[in-house]
Amino acid sequence: MIVRFGELTLKSDRIRRKFRDILKKNIFQILEGLDFQIREERGRFFLDTESVKDVSYRLSKIFGIVSVSPAARIRADLEMIADFCVKMAKINDISGKSFAIRVVKRIGKHDFSSMDLANVTGERILVTIPNVTVDLGNPDFEVFIEVRDDDAYVFKGKIEGLGGLPLGSEGRLLSLFSGGIDSPVAAFLMMKRGCFCNLLYFDNTPFTDETTFKRALETAKVLKQYDPKIKFYVVKHGENLENFMKNAPRWFTCILCKRLMYKVAEKVCIKTRAKGIVTGESIGQVASQTLENLSVINQATTLPILKPLIGLDKREIEDIARKIGTYEPSHKRVTSCSAFPEGPVLHAKLDEILEVEEKLSIEKLVDETFRTFQEIKIP
Repeated sequence: MIVRFGELTLKSDRIRRKFRDILKKNIFQILEGLDFQIREERGRFFLDTESVKDVSYRLSKIFGIVSVSPAARIRADLEMIADFCVKMAKINDISGKSFAIRVVKRIGKHDFSSMDLANVTGERILVTIPNVTVDLGNPDFEVFIEVRDDDAYVFKGKIEGLGGLPLGSEGRLLSLFSGGIDSPVAAFLMMKRGCFCNLLYFDNTPFTDETTFKRALETAKVLKQYDPKIKFYVVKHGENLENFMKNAPRWFTCILCKRLMYKVAEKVCIKTRAKGIVTGESIGQVASQTLENLSVINQATTLPILKPLIGLDKREIEDIARKIGTYEPSHKRVTSCSAFPEGPVLHAKLDEILEVEEKLSIEKLVDETFRTFQEIKIP
């Protein structure tokens, strides 16, 4: 089986070695329980295994891998390769169909060229299998051949991987996580850039109910496919919302809510050694996400705030959610937060918010909220 890296090859030698070692460690973690052997040759990993289907599926869920090809490994001999390709064509019953031979790479010294390999193999298929034709543009069946010194790898195509950087190559983050459409996609995109991304859920009971929590946990379970060690944290936030609603202008509720989330998240980051906060905000999507409001909210913490969805529209975000598998659990009907005001502020001013927070003794609320911190096991 051929495993291709992609972006790793663009790094310097030192960084490439570091990232490659992390990727190899992640492969062993994801393939735990399966029998396989792994080796490296010139910018590729090669896996020998009998569990082709399971290994291929799991490898496709590993960040840093661009593509995977289940391949047969045979001796780099022209006649042997041609005979094997005929056998493959027969197994796939290409009679009456078109085909193409693609020699994608040939490394080393051989007594044949890439053109020889394609011509001999194609001719043998033509004379062996009835009613087949060559079509290099849009064939019904393709055979790919990669020759590396004494070995040849023959395969039918590529299984698309996630790409990006190996998980763990860029440190640890904390994602504000509701389980809706946006926050799982935001966490996933930062994972794709090599960051461990643990999840922090704010329990808004009694302004939401159990359905919201269950949605978040189910969505977290999907992300666990990409990082088996991902963690799911919970803090209680309902009393804070009640306090805001009773003791502050109602139109400030969402701004106060989000700023407190950032302040609590900062404490959780310190506790869990995370280096920044991830959010699922997109400019203009809801009232709290105007440029002015985002600026005021960002002032709540000195930590980096990463917003990977900031320039995407809802359709683009939903497309990613469908692709990674979070759309279905995120799309489940839940009880919306009833603390949301009828007329939320669109252009908040920092000095006004700070004045309100001082009256609310906001730092005391932050400390009390942080004391409710707990980790919930993802099923």
